[in-house]
Amino acid sequence: MNRVFVFNPENDLALAAGSPHFTPPAAALHLASAGALLPLWYAGYGDFVLARDADISWIDKVGGMFGFGACVVSDVPVDAVDFRPWGWSGYIRRKLMLSGAPDCCLPDDERLEYIRKYSHRYTSVLMHRAVSRLTLPYPLPPEPLMVRDVAVIVDLIERGVCLFVKSPLSGSGRGILDSCSAPLRQIVRLASGVIKRQGAVLVERRLNKISDFAMLYDYYGGHARFVGYSSFFNAGYSTYSGNMLMSDEMLRSHIVSSGIPAEWLDVTRDAVSCALESVFGDRYDGPLGVDMMVYDRNGTPCIAPCVEVNVRMTMGRVAHTLASRYIAPGLKGVLRIVHNPSGVLSDACDVVGNRLVGGSVFLTPPDNNDFAFLMEIPK
Repeated sequence: MNRVFVFNPENDLALAAGSPHFTPPAAALHLASAGALLPLWYAGYGDFVLARDADISWIDKVGGMFGFGACVVSDVPVDAVDFRPWGWSGYIRRKLMLSGAPDCCLPDDERLEYIRKYSHRYTSVLMHRAVSRLTLPYPLPPEPLMVRDVAVIVDLIERGVCLFVKSPLSGSGRGILDSCSAPLRQIVRLASGVIKRQGAVLVERRLNKISDFAMLYDYYGGHARFVGYSSFFNAGYSTYSGNMLMSDEMLRSHIVSSGIPAEWLDVTRDAVSCALESVFGDRYDGPLGVDMMVYDRNGTPCIAPCVEVNVRMTMGRVAHTLASRYIAPGLKGVLRIVHNPSGVLSDACDVVGNRLVGGSVFLTPPDNNDFAFLMEIPK
């Protein structure tokens, strides 16, 4: 069955807005436009990528080197029944219907409401509770709090507790305030606004982070199937900067190099699978990414196994596919978003058998865009 892929990274913002008639901000629209062809790298043979005004010359050039199997279309094919956007909301359902998708092949209001509910950061609290009921070889960090009164935040900060204050629904890596770097008055002002709009904020203690990573799952029919690992890096504490591109075996070794025993990853993988099934039941079908962290707990590296749950496609999943399909075995690469790509040196790469063995290549056309996605094997 041919699938139709759509890159709509503004969907997190649409979920926060809660309206199918949401108008994304200009920066989100620019990112969506710049990355419209990104699904070519993770779609399969015979699939479709929905993108208007596609750069055909770029597709021919890069597709010839790497052997894309998907076809770019500007409108929904008449026989399409399986749609795979970056994330689901009433906003993207409406966009797909306007592009010709039949209503019967899209999630109904009830399913979309479940997706919005579980895209809420409160899901990390539910996951924390579900995991805490299982046997783990390490202690869990404190459970995050849903706070509806800003006075609670003020009291904790004035008692010297370092916190992250998070909007329940926000764009990935955004809507996060760090009490160690933002003045109290700013935190109070912004948190009060979020509480007024969304009813609460998520408050969690700041951990002494060593490294970020994620576990990737396919979730269908009420069952979580582990797909692989993701290792990502951020600008500051939360803004996404890029992903490492390497095999799962190499990623596993990289995560373990943070100081945790290798067997902890196996126990965590199984515990999080069980927790996902407990929390989600049969109310979601699609990809899931669970962000985790290795942190220093009184001099001992520990795992925070459910920092955030992404109920959608993720850059980690893109990176996992790139590493398995397009990076030569045994090599290490990097995926990153490049700002102002016209100012970056032209990509120059060595490709053998549809796999990158050296250099860099833009994963999306860099011309006339504010952003582009770059895959490279650093020297």
